[in-house]
Amino acid sequence: MRSRPHDNARFGFRQSIIHFPYLWHVFTILAGYCNTIPHAHIALVEGKRYLGVGFATRAYPFLTKLWHDWYSTGVKCLPSNIFYLLDSVALAHWIMCDGNKHGNGLVISCEGFTLSEIIT
Repeated sequence: MRSRPHDNARFGFRQSIIHFPYLWHVFTILAGYCNTIPHAHIALVEGKRYLGVGFATRAYPFLTKLWHDWYSTGVKCLPSNIFYLLDSVALAHWIMCDGNKHGNGLVISCEGFTLSEIIT
């Protein structure tokens, strides 16, 4: 997330309160980059209120570089160098957040990406 175009990017992470253990795990990995501990918030989704929890890192130039890789056109897109950006841990987190068992395999939800981004 970026507040203004000339600012460095921050990483923000929010989850429903039922996923607090996972959020806390991610926070313990990134705590050295944060100013505060996770905080509660109310999310309004289709008129229904949900209790959630979230945190954000401080702004850093290396996060700005990652932001430019993923949002080069201002809209989230798969970077052409994704093979070099994802290690096994990052891929595992992506699967935990957006993956589903499908038969004997796995599907990673990627509705936000174009067909050409997914195939390439």
